[in-house]
Amino acid sequence: MLLAALGLSAGEAPVPSENGTTPSETLIAPAREMLNEIFVNMKSERRLPPTITDSELAARVNTNIDALKGMHIFDATPEQEAAFKKGAFDDKKNLEQLGSMIEFLKKSKTDLPATTVYAMRHFDAKDLKGVRLEMCVRAVNYNVAKLRAMMGESESPAKRSKP
Repeated sequence: MLLAALGLSAGEAPVPSENGTTPSETLIAPAREMLNEIFVNMKSERRLPPTITDSELAARVNTNIDALKGMHIFDATPEQEAAFKKGAFDDKKNLEQLGSMIEFLKKSKTDLPATTVYAMRHFDAKDLKGVRLEMCVRAVNYNVAKLRAMMGESESPAKRSKP
């Protein structure tokens, strides 16, 4: 059942990238839930047509999951995936990184993707932990890196080491 939800059939394994990472099944499932919540909220806020069906929302979620896979948002080494399956996430480090990235984004005064707004809202509510926090850090880090590249800066706050 999990394989079907991930768009895989039995016996079909994700293909490793050049650096040995593959899309993490542990990260994809909560990402689907997050995207579904985002699209349902967008519908209720009338940012999507009120006539959009559940199957059309599901198709949008699937399209976004595929896009995120292409951006390597879900990539994890076999060691990371094993730790994720055990529920081992570095919440303290992830909260620090997310806080730093959110601070940067607020100062940038740019329009933000819905996934980043979702992460910011849940960060402010202090209800992110574990796999959801990991997913938010990865999604926001991607957006921050993209924004920094557009601004001519070289690295994301999540990549910076603190003195």
